[in-house]
Amino acid sequence: MSFLSKFNLGDRLQLDDLYNTFLGLEKKHQILAAVGGVVVILLVLALPVKLVSSKLGEKEADYQDYADMAGEFYALKNEYDLQKSRIENVTKQVKGRDPLKQVLISMADAVGVDRRKIDFSENSPVKGDIFTELSKDVTIQNIRMDNAIKLISRLDQNEEVPIKITKLNLKANSRNKMIIRTMSFTLVTYKPN
Repeated sequence: MSFLSKFNLGDRLQLDDLYNTFLGLEKKHQILAAVGGVVVILLVLALPVKLVSSKLGEKEADYQDYADMAGEFYALKNEYDLQKSRIENVTKQVKGRDPLKQVLISMADAVGVDRRKIDFSENSPVKGDIFTELSKDVTIQNIRMDNAIKLISRLDQNEEVPIKITKLNLKANSRNKMIIRTMSFTLVTYKPN
């Protein structure tokens, strides 16, 4: 069963009459009719292709926009994950230990200050929205001036735990100005809540 017979188009179009009419035309008109028929067929075939390709062009532009946005999103997500892991590492390092005492003892050992000369007194923590401020009052007896300067410098430049030094007070020995009889200060750090 052919396409023409299915819709009964063969009877309606009467292709034999159409063909005979075509053959009855002059050569010039036959060429024009053939060219016109080819143009109509090309238009009928090209129009859907053109419509589909324009829709695909629009979809490709949309896809590129979404791909760019996804790239930006994943870059931000990766940066967020990196910062989050850094914060978690710092939190693990600080949690469950006394960071101020450990840092001060290790710095004092590095500059040659005797641990037995260091006295600590704990201050109550001050809770904030994001961080809790921890502080200790420190007193060191009979320390050499150069060791005191090295200790304060190392504490100030410490990268392991963020430390702030406040209320620094020095009392020199009256007999030997190179020996500090009492050095007292407050160490402050912050712990995430």
